Amino acid sequence: MERTPACTPDVPHASPETFVTQVREGTLMPRDMHYTNGQWTPIDLFADCPDNADVNTYLKSTGWEEFLSVGAETDGPINLKTWQRTRDDGVEYLLEVNDVHSCSPYMKVDTFPDLMDLMARWSPVIQTASVTYVLNDLIGVFIDDTNGLVERIAARAKFGVEQMYGPMVRERERQERDRREAVRRMRAEREARRPQNPPA
Repeated sequence: MERTPACTPDVPHASPETFVTQVREGTLMPRDMHYTNGQWTPIDLFADCPDNADVNTYLKSTGWEEFLSVGAETDGPINLKTWQRTRDDGVEYLLEVNDVHSCSPYMKVDTFPDLMDLMARWSPVIQTASVTYVLNDLIGVFIDDTNGLVERIAARAKFGVEQMYGPMVRERERQERDRREAVRRMRAEREARRPQNPPA
């Protein structure tokens, strides 16, 4: 995967606002970013990555391991994926956000609390996108998408009726027979323990 190298900003630790300004002015073309102590610094994670190389393969070759993931990675509106790598002084993390069309810059943090902070910032976006995705699928005019939510629910319901309803009914009947038998035995045991009145 070909990546655009990141440039160094004019200030060592640029704020998000500075990033936006520099990008608009054309003085900065950041790709990946390092977040620490509330500040952002551009980095080039893939400076040594060959052109058109698989990004996931390259990350794994440099010590990164897949960590947490939020959202459907292959069949959802937005997915948040994280990576971790062990260093001599601790563990560092990467975070990426992607959909079926594009991927965000990689965001690198040095501590787990910073990772939690970034994930918390992205969570409302993922939740909103997921709800919108479901609603759009439910109110869609065309019913020709075999992978749509409504179609999959209908297919599962049909499968459940055809494949599971009979066994479920038989299992319920078996449980009811067992319950009645247990009640009958309990009553019989109670009667057996009841003292018999001696003949007059």
